[in-house]
Amino acid sequence: MGTDYAGLEHYSLEDDMVTYERCLYILDNNSLKLKVTYQCHDPKLIGHFGQDKTLKLIKRDYYWPNMEDWV
Repeated sequence: MGTDYAGLEHYSLEDDMVTYERCLYILDNNSLKLKVTYQCHDPKLIGHFGQDKTLKLIKRDYYWPNMEDWV
């Protein structure tokens, strides 16, 4: 008698944090998403990035559902 966990194989727990395919999973919290986005959007030493570059940088380390639409 097995339990079906279809789709959960992409998730794991690392250092007490949920990850999705090795990226930190961001909860459905706009404040947290904004912090991550600003961090990747406007690095102090490099300057301002556009939407595509920002999304690429976010995807390196973070994940949340519908990220492309949100950014």
